[in-house]
Amino acid sequence: MELFCTPDGNSTLSVAYDRAQHRILIVNTAPVRRGSSRTVHAAPFALADDEALKLHVFLDRSIVGVFANERCAITMRVYPDEGCQGIKLFATGGSAHLVALDSWRMEAIWPTG
Repeated sequence: MELFCTPDGNSTLSVAYDRAQHRILIVNTAPVRRGSSRTVHAAPFALADDEALKLHVFLDRSIVGVFANERCAITMRVYPDEGCQGIKLFATGGSAHLVALDSWRMEAIWPTG
């Protein structure tokens, strides 16, 4: 999954499951600025042979939280540009089937006005 994609299709952040290495990854590909860095955060996570991957991904202005199958959590701080709002889904080295995709807009915690 690529997140915070620019209008020309480049991504700022990737979230992936590496079946061969049994891990969840968040990869920051954004230009280094304002305290962000090009980093990879990884957490061990193995799926059973017949188990589907279920991700909950939470995005806000500077934090990405990924929760996998209610037993693995990983976070990263990232500072995407304002216009980076696209999302792409894909599979590399195999196939994937999207069963469902839901999204919600979260309200700000700070009052406006």
